[in-house]
Amino acid sequence: MLPALKNLLQLSVPITIFSGDQDGIIPIEGTLQHLEKLAEELNIKLTKKETWSFGTKEGGLKYEFGDLLKFLTVKGGNHHVTSSRPLQAFSIFTSFTIKWMH
Repeated sequence: MLPALKNLLQLSVPITIFSGDQDGIIPIEGTLQHLEKLAEELNIKLTKKETWSFGTKEGGLKYEFGDLLKFLTVKGGNHHVTSSRPLQAFSIFTSFTIKWMH
């Protein structure tokens, strides 16, 4: 997976990855470590770490690596974020993915 992400980033394709903070199969710490390693290989710095909002509630954490790579955690989400937190998943898609394309 990392080689494919690396190729896309080298082509300046924006990428948003999300993961539930209750995911017992692929913990966010592991994903974050892999993304940090990838960013280091591409000489991309972590430029922002902050919470993101879902309506009036905290949606989770957002990590931005440069202008092209975002990693979001979904508060209360499990391995299947789209099933466990469908509204938050849709919010990520519309707020971070579609907006990014325009």
